[in-house]
Amino acid sequence: MKIIFLDFDGVLNNETFFIKRHKNMSGLRMFDLCSLNKEDEMVKHLLGSIDLDNLDNLKEIINKTNSLVVVTSSWKRLNAFKIVSKYLIKYGIPIIDRTYDNGSNRGTGIKNYLNTKDIEKYIVIDDEIFRDYDDIIMSHLVKTNFYDRGLNEECTEKAIKLLNKEQNYESSKTK
Repeated sequence: MKIIFLDFDGVLNNETFFIKRHKNMSGLRMFDLCSLNKEDEMVKHLLGSIDLDNLDNLKEIINKTNSLVVVTSSWKRLNAFKIVSKYLIKYGIPIIDRTYDNGSNRGTGIKNYLNTKDIEKYIVIDDEIFRDYDDIIMSHLVKTNFYDRGLNEECTEKAIKLLNKEQNYESSKTK
């Protein structure tokens, strides 16, 4: 099994998207693609903050690597996360789980997940480097940049190469 440990902010959204969305509020947004209860403003806000170009880049990674998604984002702690993940799954993002950490120890959450599951290969897509990211996690990191379109084409290519590389996760198992 191949896993993408996924952050949302700075990965699925970015500065350029927010500027463009602010200028053109009638633009296509994630919640326009699904039947959503109009009263659920939190879900609308969250889905509306996802750049569909970045989501398509994530789908390209998934399709070219046959990967599944485990959410590391702080969004996993929101009450609306179940609904948001349901719509992302409908959009073609195979979210299978989330990590369990308090936010500041994201690396520990990733390592705990790796040590309890049968994972062949993995990557971490994030715009931040947490203090508990060790050398092993860093070697699997696809670092995005909020100010450079988040999960852009360059990051997408790097993610695909890392997941399709001929090295098994077992040879670099974390402790």
